[in-house]
Amino acid sequence: MTAYKIGQLIYVVLHDKNMVYPMQVTEIINKQTLEGDTVTYMVAGGVGTDASSMRIDQINGEIFTTAKAVKEMLFERASSGIDQLITNAMTKAKEWYPTAFEAGTMAAGTAAVKALEHKSMHAPGQQIKARTPKRAPEAGTLGDELQQDSDDLTVQLDDGTTARVKLPATM
Repeated sequence: MTAYKIGQLIYVVLHDKNMVYPMQVTEIINKQTLEGDTVTYMVAGGVGTDASSMRIDQINGEIFTTAKAVKEMLFERASSGIDQLITNAMTKAKEWYPTAFEAGTMAAGTAAVKALEHKSMHAPGQQIKARTPKRAPEAGTLGDELQQDSDDLTVQLDDGTTARVKLPATM
């Protein structure tokens, strides 16, 4: 058993309530009998007429000698609980959505290919190639390319005649 001093603060994480309760050691009772020596600590919780006194071994909670120790324990438990929630969610995600991906972990095109491979929508052994998107043109050349495309626009008419069409610069 931990030794306490009169006047010492203790912090109790109560089992039946979600709270940390400060208490103070108010009395140390040393008892010597034929069976041996016993030390009993009395603690008080609250102030004034609301104060209650009890033996430390009657406290229904975990006792800490510093607020820092309580904080560390609570953070550790919270972190452990959060980790467990995330692990459970990730397990379900893999089970429910086997071809899905998280942002930043796999390219969307690659995921689509993997989805197709997973669903066996192609002949066995056939390779599926993802299309590589064209590199976007520089902003300054984009207008030039569009203008060139409109200058070179040709249309084939029903009778087989090919005609060049020039669109006005502004529409």
